[in-house]
Amino acid sequence: IKNINLKNWDNGIEFQHINNSKIENMSSTSNYDVVIKYSNNITLSNLKCYGLYNTYAQSSKNITIKNSYLTHNSTNWGTGIVLKNSSSNVIFNNIVANKPSCFYIDEYSTDNYIYLNNFINNSYKYCRNLNNFNSPKKIAYIFNNSIFKGYLGNYWSDYNEVDSNGDGIGDSEYIIGVGDIVYTNNLSV
Repeated sequence: IKNINLKNWDNGIEFQHINNSKIENMSSTSNYDVVIKYSNNITLSNLKCYGLYNTYAQSSKNITIKNSYLTHNSTNWGTGIVLKNSSSNVIFNNIVANKPSCFYIDEYSTDNYIYLNNFINNSYKYCRNLNNFNSPKKIAYIFNNSIFKGYLGNYWSDYNEVDSNGDGIGDSEYIIGVGDIVYTNNLSV
């Protein structure tokens, strides 16, 4: 599915029991922009989502969300990325901005890789499985004209810690909420 513009639908696009599909270059202002249930091997790329829930995956595996812009629809509630009982997913190189909640990840969503995303001005984060927030392998990158290699995390706009060794990655863990610590790198690049 390519090059579509959806406006004011309840569900923009919904996959149920679908395997091996792609959505590219989609714009949506639906309540639920993309819903994926009981499906596998779905790739979402270059999305511009403005709905209440931008991407929602339930009981699904091998979902890739990349190169997308997920933001609010000027309501007081909504979530950028929802994973419920969904595992082995890759979410990278996205911007999740100005959402009341940037993500909801339940305790049954495991073995996901969420990295190189920009989480900007999101007030609420819910994650019951905190081992989802680094790249699956070391990545080479350039920061201040130096080359580094490591497991990379995400950029969090409310992270204010130091980078004492100058590698572009914050020295301490990013704290999601009270009592919940994500072992992740905060990117300043």
